[in-house]
Amino acid sequence: MKVLIRPFKPEDANFIISTWIKSSYSNATGYREKQSTYHKGLEHLIKKKYEAGELMPYVACLEGDEDLLLGFAVYGNDYTLHYCYTKEAFKRQGICKALLSFMLRNKTEITVSFWTKDIAFIKKLYKVNYNRFKFFN
Repeated sequence: MKVLIRPFKPEDANFIISTWIKSSYSNATGYREKQSTYHKGLEHLIKKKYEAGELMPYVACLEGDEDLLLGFAVYGNDYTLHYCYTKEAFKRQGICKALLSFMLRNKTEITVSFWTKDIAFIKKLYKVNYNRFKFFN
């Protein structure tokens, strides 16, 4: 399986937004607002930040089939990792690692703005600093 990392295309938006919202809601820790409130609020912020040019999303797909999305990573202009996701069927196949190394190249320390259970894997690769306000600024 040859993985290709490519820039976001407009037709990827629904997958990225809905997956980001659902998985971050279900994987977050602590008290949470209602799912509908979380969904509406985060969707608005993601779209607003993308339209303002503050987000850099990349997707992982199969080479030769760019429409089959395996996962995605969304970065801020300051290289903050806002969110990284790999479809369950493709976990442990290097998708997340490829998405991170594509953008972060030689970095050993990164900042993340969403903390989910999957950060445990990323912490094996990088020194991780958590700052939720990097997304909300």
